[in-house]
Amino acid sequence: MKSIFLVAGLLISSFSFAQKLTSKNNVAGSQRIFFGELGGPGVIFSVNMDCRFTKSNTGFGGRAGIGFLSREEIISPGGFGNYRQRSIITIPLQLNYVFGKPNSSHLIEVGAGATFFGKKISIYDYFHGNNSTDPESNVVATASFMYRKIAKNGGFFWHGGFTPYFTNGYIQPMLGIGIGYGF
Repeated sequence: MKSIFLVAGLLISSFSFAQKLTSKNNVAGSQRIFFGELGGPGVIFSVNMDCRFTKSNTGFGGRAGIGFLSREEIISPGGFGNYRQRSIITIPLQLNYVFGKPNSSHLIEVGAGATFFGKKISIYDYFHGNNSTDPESNVVATASFMYRKIAKNGGFFWHGGFTPYFTNGYIQPMLGIGIGYGF
């Protein structure tokens, strides 16, 4: 758990450094975006901050967020109605690269990272019922292949695309869509 907070702290401090770089230079375009996302690396729902490491709305950057999911799980497999509700916090972290013409409103995002779970879960149990044999884990690898639309000088933002999870040699296909504000 300490490593999750260490990674989150390092990523947030790099966002702060990138923000200082871009605030000194009056550059058009959005280098920082705050958004909510359904699906995606946060699993069910997450709020995120995305920041470019360059003085443009394209190039290398990263995103960090916090999400939440809730599920029922069987307490005793042989019993009838023996379920409990389980709530789990998720922390999606990704490095990404945004392609497109600088200051364009139509962009493509490609990213890779990991999602950390507050409790160990079986990611395939979550999506396919309680028949799965994959072991529980606190982390899954993630990727993102998304289209981004944002006003040239900041403002309303939305994105959507394919965001698969990778664990135990399997790929869990997922989709994500987010809306927010760029500044």
